[in-house]
Amino acid sequence: MNEPLRDPVGREIAAQDGVRLAILSKRFESVARKMANTLLRTGRSGVLNTGRDFSCCVVTADHELVTAAECYPIHVLRGADLMSQAMKQFHPVVAKGDAFLHNSPYHGNTHAADHVILVPVVDDAGTHQFTVLVKAHMADCGNSIPTTYMGNARDVYHEGALIFPAVKIQQGFRDNEDILRMCEMRIRVPEQWRGDYMAMLGAARLGEQEIEKIGREMGWETLRSHTREWFDYSEARMLGAIRRMRSGRAVATSAGREQRDGQGRGQTSKLLHGDRHPGPGSAGQLQRVRRHATVGQARRQPARSGSGASGVPLHDPVRAAAP
Repeated sequence: MNEPLRDPVGREIAAQDGVRLAILSKRFESVARKMANTLLRTGRSGVLNTGRDFSCCVVTADHELVTAAECYPIHVLRGADLMSQAMKQFHPVVAKGDAFLHNSPYHGNTHAADHVILVPVVDDAGTHQFTVLVKAHMADCGNSIPTTYMGNARDVYHEGALIFPAVKIQQGFRDNEDILRMCEMRIRVPEQWRGDYMAMLGAARLGEQEIEKIGREMGWETLRSHTREWFDYSEARMLGAIRRMRSGRAVATSAGREQRDGQGRGQTSKLLHGDRHPGPGSAGQLQRVRRHATVGQARRQPARSGSGASGVPLHDPVRAAAP
């Protein structure tokens, strides 16, 4: 018989309907996979239809990642929440038919060449329930030289890309042609960009329709309850794994680093205290600190003080869980 899930101080977590949890998590995953399949098959540039340099995900109305099936972790496992926050910061009221173009590195995006389409999923009563995101690397983004990676740029002005901080690209399902013309004038491959934009938008609209279908079938409150239970379940599993780790501090140095230093001593490791030895090939320093936190604390604490250049709060859920 399986032991019940418990929080770090030993309190038992309320039993969950495991069957419903599994079914709805797969329903959400299927939405992300359908979005990704649509983008792969309709993308104009080889970056998308061959290189598959894109990711799709779903976040809640309060900016928590629900699923990101078959995505690049660097694309959306961190940053989707910040981009969703930026959308609501600049557009507090969203409506059915809205879509937003985003690529600002100062508002949660990776870099200017990754264009993002955000579509809020709004129910028939006008309530914002979820947001779908489609993120794709463009063949060109309007940099001052024909590249999407400009490592020698002195600053963002030298780089020169067009920056869109969650700009409304559609309202009432109709394109803002002024913004599209700006992109086509600045981007060196306007036809490719337009085709990729249409593919991204189509993938996002498909995700919107699929979530609306699930919401009407299951009820929006059921979906909200599912996301809360899903987060609690995943956090309980993570906290349980952390509790089982033995306290201690370990330092390991890789052979490659020592060879670069010219010392040639091979791999070494030193256990300073505790009794959990680092695995082979580990590099740098690994520190583990046992913390006490209740389930959901990382998600539900208010953001700490401090903000980025845009005013978007710099909220790190790991830091928020610290005592």
